[in-house]
Amino acid sequence: MSVLEKWAKVETRLAALASLIGLPVSLLGLALTPPTAREVVFSVGLVFVFVGGGISFLMTARRSGRRARYAEAIVNVHEAVQNILIATLADSWTLEPRKVAISHAMDDLAKAFIILTGGNCRCCLKVLQMNDNVLGVVTFCRQSKSVEVESFHPIQHNTDFHGLLNDKKRKWFFGQDLPAKAGSGAYNNSTEHWQSRYRATIVWPIRQSAGLTEGSPELLGFLCVDSLNRTPFSEEDDYPVGAMVADALGAFLIRLASLGATSQPKQEVAAPTPSKVGPGPRKRKGT
Repeated sequence: MSVLEKWAKVETRLAALASLIGLPVSLLGLALTPPTAREVVFSVGLVFVFVGGGISFLMTARRSGRRARYAEAIVNVHEAVQNILIATLADSWTLEPRKVAISHAMDDLAKAFIILTGGNCRCCLKVLQMNDNVLGVVTFCRQSKSVEVESFHPIQHNTDFHGLLNDKKRKWFFGQDLPAKAGSGAYNNSTEHWQSRYRATIVWPIRQSAGLTEGSPELLGFLCVDSLNRTPFSEEDDYPVGAMVADALGAFLIRLASLGATSQPKQEVAAPTPSKVGPGPRKRKGT
């Protein structure tokens, strides 16, 4: 960030602060001297100007600050897509090195949302699975350092997955302050003690693009990002960040299916060296 950009942010916040300081000063002036009706009307008008201007400045500063962070976050989104492409195009890899590459992609996407939200975020890829004739989801992979125990979750017991499965035109699930929504009956989740893990989540459906592969299910899985903060995400701005990664994951899941299953390629061979298929799973420099 340049010196001018930094000064612009400071200047905006100083202007907002000055506007809000005007409110108590005006009220103090009215309290210290007996005002006339004209002075009361004039002071009330100034109070509205100060409050309105201050709120406007603060909202503008917040929005400008968040949108400025997208330029930084997009670098990590690009890294995530690169890792997914590597996992997709490696002809002779077994499942495990592919999962490693996808886990690195989840690391990069989580870092992008940490930049955007200013708080810790988690990411995972979930795929569809049938269990005793019940359609549900299982986690294909999370971030590389995750140690969570995974389990099967019926789609019908999860508001986000159920809504995206039944509405093909719905672009994503955007949920903030989930404990409040759960309390009012507007949100269901089959994960035990989920409120201790996250309080907000956004979920992108991973759908098959028209004309790619006949006979495959239209819905392939879900890309999920969550946070312990109650309102960290932007409904106006965050959709394309995950949508780019979800599209790349769609090609990856179709590739796995073309290899014979969503779990293992037809022929088990060791992970190739970089000279054969490219750089391999991109190693993380840090979380």
